[in-house]
Amino acid sequence: MDNVHLVINLRHKDQFIRTCWFNRTLKVQDIKEFTKYKLYNHVEIPIENDQEMMEFCHSHQEYYKLYFTRIITIGGKEFLEATCPSQEDQERILQNDIRRKWINMIN
Repeated sequence: MDNVHLVINLRHKDQFIRTCWFNRTLKVQDIKEFTKYKLYNHVEIPIENDQEMMEFCHSHQEYYKLYFTRIITIGGKEFLEATCPSQEDQERILQNDIRRKWINMIN
């Protein structure tokens, strides 16, 4: 399979951020469909550096079988953004995970 990164170009910082692997044959609409099931969770532990952030995201991605995870900052607070493979997986996490208070775009 021929894969490429979805890249965010931050010209003002001379920086590129590789965000996620996608099959080269996907179109923008396909990627929107592929990544539309998102959940958010407030990160309550301090994350000191990029290595800790990567390990935190990777552990959640593996545990919940997610496509993609990243840390985002909203209003000075850090949240885990989790991209679920399907609506069923999103609903399964919302119903079965009693350890965390997940937020989706509906609530």
